[in-house]
Amino acid sequence: MHINAVTFLGAKATRRSFLEQIVEPVLEGKTVADVINRSQDAAQQLQRFQIFDDVQLLLDRASDSDPLAAPGSINVIYRLKERSRLFIKTGTEI
Repeated sequence: MHINAVTFLGAKATRRSFLEQIVEPVLEGKTVADVINRSQDAAQQLQRFQIFDDVQLLLDRASDSDPLAAPGSINVIYRLKERSRLFIKTGTEI
């Protein structure tokens, strides 16, 4: 199985190197099922860090978006929604 690209959509404040380290095992997948399982594991790991409100995983045939992609290759796309970096809590106790 050949992976054409791993893309992160919506990760504006998160370092790319951090994300790449988490999804590195995805690139080692040998079969479609293996890539799917590894991609899902990476998505769950991203969710556990609690820096994203939502993590969605999309798999796409690379030939649909890249005419130069190898035949049968896929794109792995993570659609991320980052949590607010600012948290304010106010209250009054009587």
